[in-house]
Amino acid sequence: MQSVQSALSDKEKNIEDLQSQLQKQQDEINSLKTQSNTKKSDLKTLATYYESMDPANAANILNQITDNNVLIGILSNMNKDNASKILEQLDPKKAADITKILYASASNSQ
Repeated sequence: MQSVQSALSDKEKNIEDLQSQLQKQQDEINSLKTQSNTKKSDLKTLATYYESMDPANAANILNQITDNNVLIGILSNMNKDNASKILEQLDPKKAADITKILYASASNSQ
């Protein structure tokens, strides 16, 4: 009888440990979701700044950004008309690189 209760107690402790681990993981997921939502909101705000600029001036600034993923994030959060006006003003190689990345991304999502 004692060994059955001991085994039961061990199982209960194991369940409590697993529940604690699960709660920590859920808390971490919620934190990451919050961070992601904040970044998305910040990116949309940044995109509106560039949308309000003259396309040539915006392109001059964006040409200085070396991380094409940042550019894609900004352009993706703009309406298509404004994004295309800026894209046509970008350095042709940079615009081509961005187009290749967008194409690869679209191909992979299908």
